[in-house]
Formats: sequence, structure tokens, C-alpha cells
Amino acid sequence: MLVSQQNSTNDRSASTLAQWKIGADYPGDIACVGPKYEYPSADGTHETTDGYQQLGEKFGQVYYQRIVLGNVWQALSPISATRSGAVITLVFHVPVRRLPGKQPFRRRTRVSPSGKTERASRSVPQAEM
Repeated sequence: MLVSQQNSTNDRSASTLAQWKIGADYPGDIACVGPKYEYPSADGTHETTDGYQQLGEKFGQVYYQRIVLGNVWQALSPISATRSGAVITLVFHVPVRRLPGKQPFRRRTRVSPSGKTERASRSVPQAEM
């Protein structure tokens, strides 16, 4: 079974963790494709046409790895987090390399003195995995 993490309330939903965890606990039976927040959204709940196309590409990628090649699929997931001063470094398990032509992005998040989280994204050239 292929599942994707779905949550439109922007909270720490127990269901999104459960969807990831069931794939981790039963890798031969269930594969968590990954989160949906990374795809363009029309209204915060439903993806745009491009978002659904990208989600479909991800399902196809997982299907190919899992069903066609017979590999166990592990969704994008954190391995470690370290902090050095104001810099937090996160290391992730990346299931397969990006599709050709897709540009990576780095998301920078900072917390203002009032405690509000502010985000800014920009494309950053990186080496292929």
C-alpha cells in the first residue's frame, strides 16, 4: 500500500506521524510516499494542477522503486540534528536522487525576537546526489 502524509491544518497532526511511522514499521507492506506540503497548493488544502502532477510523479517514483525494482522504500526522514551557535544542521535520509531537471531549494527559517517564525526560500545550486 502506498500512503502520503496529508494534513491541511498546519499543526503537528498525529495522523501525519502515523502515516510515516506505519511505513517505517512495516516497510514490506506499506510505503509512505512522503509529505504533501512540498507541492504547490491552491488554497492550503488542495494542490494546484502542477502540485498534483508532482505528487503523481512521486507516487510513480515510489511505485517504480517498490514494485518494479523490489526495493524497500523509506520516505524522506530525519537522521540527525546538530546545533552550533545559531546554525542548526539537519541530515535527512533521501530515498532516491531528484528527478532530472528539478532544482533543489534551501529553506531558511528564523525566529524573530517576538517568537514568530519567518521563512524565506530561494533556489540554491547544489551537487547531484
